[in-house]
Amino acid sequence: CLIPLRHLTYACLAVTDVNVSQWKHYTRWHVLKSFAKFLPSAFVEADFEFFGKTLTGQEQMEARWKKMLGFIDSQIGELLGKVYCEHHFPETSKRAMIELVDRVIASLKDMIKQDLPWMSQETKTAALVKLGTLRVKIGYPDKYKDYSELTPKANDSVISVVRQILLMEHHRDWRQANKPTNRDKWSMPPQMVNAYYSPLRNEIAFPAAILQGAAFDPERDLCANYGK
Repeated sequence: CLIPLRHLTYACLAVTDVNVSQWKHYTRWHVLKSFAKFLPSAFVEADFEFFGKTLTGQEQMEARWKKMLGFIDSQIGELLGKVYCEHHFPETSKRAMIELVDRVIASLKDMIKQDLPWMSQETKTAALVKLGTLRVKIGYPDKYKDYSELTPKANDSVISVVRQILLMEHHRDWRQANKPTNRDKWSMPPQMVNAYYSPLRNEIAFPAAILQGAAFDPERDLCANYGK
């Protein structure tokens, strides 16, 4: 997006009107704030006291392991997801779910083509075109993200590893600049218990973690899986 000129003007004034010492304090604070959840407990608690309790009214701080898992899911989710799928979602499960979805789409096409008084022919044509361009993502990406840039060492600090991860993802985003949209990119990692439909991209996704147990079983009769 384009930044209004007046915002740049105010930013220039701030740089010249605020002394260097204040800017140093400001930037230090932002660095600490950004990395607070990875720092010792005193920083975590201070961060929660203001941003958790005061600003959002939270009464209890989220367990640190949950914070770390959330970070992993959001930044290197496919790295963990690949391991998860190797143990909990084999290729046979993916093929079975794809078959189920293909059958549902075929049935929906047949329904649209029927004599429906509430759909004009123009609407039907548009609906079939949209259905024909629907992207279906099942279980895990056909091609996982490349994490070869991430090379942590045994004696690296947590902050050092986090910085490597953030820098790697920053580089990934920049490499995508001025290129066509990556339609194969997933918005959720395989190990997330969720699913989505994106109207903007006209795609549906069922991560591997939601296709477990009661929701989906490749050994179960197709009819039973439809009902779930």
